Amino acid sequence: MQLGHGKYQQRIQATVTGRTSHIAVELASDKEETTRSSPRSALPVPRQELVQSEAQAVRAANRIGYPVVTKPYNGNHGRGISIRLTSDDEVKQGFAVAREHSRSIIVETYLEGDDHRLLVVNGELVAATRRTPGHVVATARTRSPSSSRS
Repeated sequence: MQLGHGKYQQRIQATVTGRTSHIAVELASDKEETTRSSPRSALPVPRQELVQSEAQAVRAANRIGYPVVTKPYNGNHGRGISIRLTSDDEVKQGFAVAREHSRSIIVETYLEGDDHRLLVVNGELVAATRRTPGHVVATARTRSPSSSRS
């Protein structure tokens, strides 16, 4: 997207602008480095292990403790992620899904809670949104009195 014209224009793609430094993008894309640096910022951080095989993924999940998440090491936009896995068989399936996107897979603790996106402009928080993943909610269907049989 382009905002403005001429020397005042700004181009934005997803969360990156023309002013976003390359090193910032690289660091944010490195899931291991992001996890290592997060404790310094007092944010909750999942335990994680990098694996290359299904057997390693199952062992990692058992060491970390269920439930877990599997995700591609270099994935983005939520592709190849499986969440709230609670058994060895589910981890094997999650590993296969993640493997379609990366040779290395991260197995990590599943943290319950809300997912937020923050927009910071010139060092100032200007917007925050809580992201709610797509889901299905079922409700019990009741019979109306006119449709019940006597």
